[in-house]
Amino acid sequence: MIIFVTGTGTDVGKTIVSALLTSGFSNLFSKVAYYKPVQTGPENQDATTVKNLTTCKVFPSSYNYPLAASPDQAYEDCKNTKIGADEVCFDRISANLLELKQSHDILIVEGAGGLFVPVNKKGETWLDLLSRPDCIDMRIVVVADSQLGTINHSSLTIEALTNRGLSPEVVILSGERHLANEKSLSNLHSNTDFVHCDKINTEKKESFEAHAEALTTRVFDNIEKNNLKRLQKTQQTLSDDNKYCWHPFTQHKTALTPINIIGARGSYLFTADGKKLFDGISSWWVNTVGHGRLEIGSEILRQQQTLDHVLFAGTTHSAASTLSKTLVEMAGDHFSKVFFSDNGSTSIEVGLKMAYQYMKNKGKNPRKFLALKGSYHGDTFGAMSVGAQTGFHDTYEKLFFDVDFIEPLTCHPSPYFDGTSESRELK
Repeated sequence: MIIFVTGTGTDVGKTIVSALLTSGFSNLFSKVAYYKPVQTGPENQDATTVKNLTTCKVFPSSYNYPLAASPDQAYEDCKNTKIGADEVCFDRISANLLELKQSHDILIVEGAGGLFVPVNKKGETWLDLLSRPDCIDMRIVVVADSQLGTINHSSLTIEALTNRGLSPEVVILSGERHLANEKSLSNLHSNTDFVHCDKINTEKKESFEAHAEALTTRVFDNIEKNNLKRLQKTQQTLSDDNKYCWHPFTQHKTALTPINIIGARGSYLFTADGKKLFDGISSWWVNTVGHGRLEIGSEILRQQQTLDHVLFAGTTHSAASTLSKTLVEMAGDHFSKVFFSDNGSTSIEVGLKMAYQYMKNKGKNPRKFLALKGSYHGDTFGAMSVGAQTGFHDTYEKLFFDVDFIEPLTCHPSPYFDGTSESRELK
């Protein structure tokens, strides 16, 4: 298990908390280690601090920059001062994390600064690392100062995690205890556990070890409690699904228990039992650009907060007119207007109605549609009528309208084209 320690800013106590957790977890597990991927300021400064306070394995930072600044700025400073250094690469860090995770029971990972600190010229932040498919199962601990300003800083950090589908296992308020701040934060975030941690004298071994045990116990209990909640939610999901859900294209008497998907990132789906599945069909062809794309989610949120929906008969808005213009321009001379529909099957129905109405407006009396053999257009009646007839559609066959099917020309070998030029003649 990887525990990622982040903060609401710099100098809030992340390194000491990381040392406390590293030491405390070593009393519960045999293989515990600490790793800070990126260090700005004196080389391996925080790793050295943790090493001096614990007996656990401490790995050196993968990136060390002399300037005490955000990693992107510190790297640029190295370039300007001719100091040889590599730019932070999350692929490299992720690979290191995977390797260390496989060889340790607990790995304490400390970030540099807060979630939105940029680490390279691409503008990637620690939040981007936590959102990666290969890092999605890391447990997050947030460290905040206990005093003035923590309500806002802590709330923004929790909200940032929540907006990415993440949540902290615990928020540690470091410093002199401030009960009023704890109460205000608990009222604002009732599902988050806030834990106070005194600033300790690290030179007093007994005091350090006592704090380490108490803090680790609280964090571990929260992780176990959250694990139990996830298990109970999985069981409830499957129970409710069995009682109340019908699934498409499924014979429920013989079907296996459905896979409980709890999240998705990029090309991968994550199951409740910890598996990562490659989404080879893009979740029925609708997530072709991948799951959890930040730029898409951000734009959806922005639009929803501005205008989520309005009746599109008698009204308009800039999002619709701008998209229509863009689509027509992309289509060249083929189309001049756009009609919006909410799904693929309905768009086929609309297309069929448009074609029929066009012929009627021309004074014709159309009786059949022309369609391509082997096509799939959806599962409404019109879409089934002009699509391939399958076992799923047999029940509704008498309700289909009359269609003439022709063999399509394909660019690849298919039931209608064997790969030779001769077979491309229209039959």
